[in-house]
Amino acid sequence: MKNRNVFITGVASGIGKATALLFAQKGWIISGVDIDEVALKNLQNELDKAGGLLQRADVRNETEMQAVFEKIARQTENHLDVLVNNAGILRMGFFENIPLAEQKKMIEVNFWGLINTTYWALPLLKNTPQSKIINLSSASAIYGVPEFCVYAASKHAVRGFTEGLEIELSRLGIGVSDIMPPFVNTDMLGKATYKAWAVEKMGVHVQPEDVAEKIWQAIHQHKTHHILTNKLKLLNFLGNLFPFLRKPLMKKLTMPR
Repeated sequence: MKNRNVFITGVASGIGKATALLFAQKGWIISGVDIDEVALKNLQNELDKAGGLLQRADVRNETEMQAVFEKIARQTENHLDVLVNNAGILRMGFFENIPLAEQKKMIEVNFWGLINTTYWALPLLKNTPQSKIINLSSASAIYGVPEFCVYAASKHAVRGFTEGLEIELSRLGIGVSDIMPPFVNTDMLGKATYKAWAVEKMGVHVQPEDVAEKIWQAIHQHKTHHILTNKLKLLNFLGNLFPFLRKPLMKKLTMPR
């Protein structure tokens, strides 16, 4: 039996790296892309023989991602057990204060990059029994968050794509899920030049390793959305039970005074 393999975007740091290390511990072969070449080399050293194809590529670039998956196909005989669409960027602040170019880049990386990657990975996934696609969404996909408007919009798009694709690909036996964590202790958040009021108010209580563990659980379950933390599950439950509470709750918890 061939070693199972996983492909991770944004693999070199944060949630991507934590996921790569966890799957490697489980005996999986790790492949993936990132734009940080130094971090990629460091990860390759940590993974040792568990590292398959790790290379620099931009998830937004169709030609680059097509070439990546052509290499994966040759190395694995068209085999891919799990795709983890993790790559993402974040810029916080009031909508009018974030340059339009940065808003566009968030949409391109967080959503278009996910679509682009999934498109080129799909032939390998279709050729692998019981394969899975795991998309990194966000708690902000439950309800739009002030100072995260465009980021939240990109994650709402990920949620919608996940739901539709799950139904489509069920005919082929491919599972599709998303992961919806609250604020995670990564450089994307920790090194941000501006932090939204909600971050200070609600705190950062989730580690990359927590999300990696949820991804591991998700590939063994038949469930569309995977929400981290009991607090977030409760807020989502209350919002579903009493929809009229969603906006006032969100405003109270996240809107700067």
